[in-house]
Amino acid sequence: MSYLLYFVKSFDENELKKFRQLDLIRKEESVRNEYANHAHDKGINESLLHTKLRLTKSHFDKINSMLLDKALTYFAGNELKEKLEFLTGKQLTDLVLHELKLTEKK
Repeated sequence: MSYLLYFVKSFDENELKKFRQLDLIRKEESVRNEYANHAHDKGINESLLHTKLRLTKSHFDKINSMLLDKALTYFAGNELKEKLEFLTGKQLTDLVLHELKLTEKK
């Protein structure tokens, strides 16, 4: 499961509504819509999404990463501390570790 799907699956209905309203461009919007439409599906097959959206796997992965960053910034703010507190509050420890690793790379 991608970090984006992991994040989206944690949304309540209000958060999902806000996620659908994120201001995005072209392909980001298509990817967002797919995840939003399947947020609470147990059987979503992410491995086929890039094909369905006519994207290469690497392009899909890049959009996925950018979309996660935009969504997390939208919900929690720009600061690492805010993001970590938000994710911890939602008990998304894998995403907390992911954000810390990204920060360490910078």
